[in-house]
This record gives sequence, C-alpha cells and structure tokens, in this order.
Amino acid sequence: MTAPKRKKARANGEGTIYQRKDGRWEAAGHVLAANGTRKRVRVYGTTRKNAADKLAEKIADSNRGLPVATADSTLGDYLTYWLGSVAVHRLRENTHTRYAACVRLHLIPGLGTKKVARLTAKDVRTFLDRLRTTCQCCTQGLDTER
Repeated sequence: MTAPKRKKARANGEGTIYQRKDGRWEAAGHVLAANGTRKRVRVYGTTRKNAADKLAEKIADSNRGLPVATADSTLGDYLTYWLGSVAVHRLRENTHTRYAACVRLHLIPGLGTKKVARLTAKDVRTFLDRLRTTCQCCTQGLDTER
C-alpha cells in the first residue's frame, strides 16, 4: 500500500491559500504598505492557481518596492515615499532631482490628493490635458509682472 500524498508546505513568506465555504479560493500574505510597515492582503480566485498567481503578483510588486495601496493613501503620499525610499537608490542623482521637481511642481498639485486605490486612467488623461493647455509660468506664479 502506498501512503497518502501529503500537501506541499509553502515556504516562509509565500502566504497561505485555502478554500472558503462559498467555494472561492482565498490567498493571504504580507506585503509592504505605503508607510513602510507590512500589511496582510487577501486576494480571491475561482481556482487555487488563480488565487496563488494573484498573491504571487502582489508579493512580487512588494519585493520590487511597490507598496500596496491602502484605502486612505493618496498619490502624493505614494510619490513622496517612492522618491525617498525607492527612486533614490535606483536612479542617478540628476534623474532623481528632475523627477523630484516634476513631482513637486506638477504631480502633487494636480493629482496629489487623489486616492491611489481610486485613481483611474481618465483622471490621468484629464490631468495631462489640463497640464498641456495651461500656461505653466502663470500657474507657478513666475510671470506676475504681466
């Protein structure tokens, strides 16, 4: 007689996957939050593989330094975090300085209060259209003599 197959244990840090009473699969694991702490996230799928793939994607994003969006995190908070914690180590000094200027002068005033979880492509397109049509020197108060 052969012994019954044992389930393979998941490695430390890979999270957990189980089937819920309603038949869906739930995967949970810890990822990086915007404030630098670890946060437990849950993803759902119709199959075990689907849920595992979704969780693996979230964990991979976290390992690349992309924090998960919380309900109250804004784009301004995320960009400030990204410039200070992620980009500073991956970009050359001049590139980082230019990115910081673009974020400070354009992105935070235009989209900084928008919640990351609710940011849509339409919001970004509207922002870019508005940025193209407005005079930047007047917007920043550089041309007050006119």
